[in-house]
Amino acid sequence: MMRAISLFLILAAFAAPAYQRNNVWQDEFSLWSDVVRKTSAGTRAYNNRGEALFSMGRYNEAVKDYKEAIRIDPRYEQPHINLGFAYSMMGRYDEAAEEFKEVIRIDAFLKKGHFGERPRYEAQAHNNLGNIYNLKGLYDMAIHEYQEAIKINPDDANTRFNLASAYIKAGMYKDAAREFAEVLKINPTDEEARRNMEGLKGQQ
Repeated sequence: MMRAISLFLILAAFAAPAYQRNNVWQDEFSLWSDVVRKTSAGTRAYNNRGEALFSMGRYNEAVKDYKEAIRIDPRYEQPHINLGFAYSMMGRYDEAAEEFKEVIRIDAFLKKGHFGERPRYEAQAHNNLGNIYNLKGLYDMAIHEYQEAIKINPDDANTRFNLASAYIKAGMYKDAAREFAEVLKINPTDEEARRNMEGLKGQQ
C-alpha cells in the first residue's frame, strides 16, 4: 500500500519496451562514464552515472558512485537521497535511514541561511524515512515522519497515502480514513484511496 516518491524522472523510459529502457540507461551510463574518464569529474557526473547504474539494477556499483559524489560535495543532497533509495532496494534499511536523516540535517543547515541555498529535499527525505520505518514495523515513527513531510508539502497525495497506510497498520482507522479523504481532495481520481476509505467504514 505504501507509495514511494520517485527520485529521478524516468517516465519516458518506462513508456518504452524493456530493451529500449535498457538502451536508454546504457547510453546514460556510457555518457557519464565518458565524463568521469575524460575529466576531473564532479559530484553531478558521479551522481548521474549512479542513477544510470541503479536503473540497470546494478545497485552495488550505483552505491559506489553515489558515495564518490558525496565525498566530493557532502552537502549535495541528491546523491544522499539516491544512496538511501539504493540501500532500500538492497534491504539495507538502517543505512538507508541514515542517508535520509542526513538530507534532513543538510536542509536544516540550509534553512539557517548558509551558502545562500534553499532546502529542496526535506519533505522527500521525511517521506522516504517514513517508508523505512513503515517497512520495519515502526509505525509511530513512520507516522511522525509522514506528518513532518506533510507540514512542508501538504498537497503531496503520495505522502498522505503513506500516512494513511501507517495509520491502518497502527490500528488508527479513523485517522486513516481522514487521510484517504485528503488524498481524494488532492486527486479525486485515485481509486485505490477511494477503495481503502470505503473498506474502513466498518472498522471506525
